[in-house]
Amino acid sequence: MKELPADLADPLHILHPIPWQALTWLMLAALLAALWMLWRKLRNQQKPATAPSTAAGARRGAPGIQGIIDAIQQRYLDVDPRDGCHELSAALRSHYEAASGKPLSTSTVREIVAAIGDGSVPRLLGLLADLQFGRQEPTRSDFRGACEVARDVVSSKGALKK
Repeated sequence: MKELPADLADPLHILHPIPWQALTWLMLAALLAALWMLWRKLRNQQKPATAPSTAAGARRGAPGIQGIIDAIQQRYLDVDPRDGCHELSAALRSHYEAASGKPLSTSTVREIVAAIGDGSVPRLLGLLADLQFGRQEPTRSDFRGACEVARDVVSSKGALKK
C-alpha cells in the first residue's frame, strides 16, 4: 500500500460548536425565566382566602353568623353578587353543619332535605344554589334579598327540624 502524499487533514465541522460564553448566557436566561415563573406562582398563591375565616366565624353561634352575613353583603354587593352568593352559602352551610352535626357543606340540597327535612334552611340553600349556578347573573337586588332571607332564617329558632 502506498503512503499518503500528506498528513490527514483536520476534521470539517458542518455545525460549529457553540462557544462556552453563549452557552453560559443561555443558561443564565433559562434560570432567570424559571425564577420569574416561580415568583409569579408564589405571588398568585398569597391571595388571602376568605372561606376559612367565614367558616370559623360561623361556628361561634347565631349572633356571629348575623355579622358574617352583614359582612358578606357589604363586601360583595357592589363587586360581584354571584361570588357573594357562593360565600354566603359556604358560611350558612358551615354554620348549620356545626349546629346539626351533619355534613351539609358537601351535600346537595336534595341530600340536605333527606337529612334534616324540608324546612327553611334547605329552601334557603336551594335559593342560593339557584343564584349561584343559574344561567343569568344574579342582580344586586337578588343578592340583597337572599341576605335578608338568610338573616330571617338564622334568627328563627326552629330553623333545623331534625
